[in-house]
Amino acid sequence: MAGLRDRPRPRRPGKLDEAELRTRSALILDGPDPEAGGLSAWTRPELCRVIAERFAKRLPPASLSRVVRRRGVSRPKARQRHPSSDRGAPQGFQQGASPLP
Repeated sequence: MAGLRDRPRPRRPGKLDEAELRTRSALILDGPDPEAGGLSAWTRPELCRVIAERFAKRLPPASLSRVVRRRGVSRPKARQRHPSSDRGAPQGFQQGASPLP
């Protein structure tokens, strides 16, 4: 029985086929239409709702996150900036900047 434990198992087939994955990737990259849906950016629950409407297949948000990462699409992250911060200060800390006198 010990020899059977390390045998690789096949991956379970996904809920979306290849054509649906391409359509979904294009949908993500194009972004939502603010006039039609009222959204300015996609969230996983909203993407799940759109997939359920278009393809009649239900995906939980955690599963959608794995599928999106597997397709090479990453979530953009905005860097927060304090309103009163000095915009020129980061250049002074970059590698190769001139040393202080």
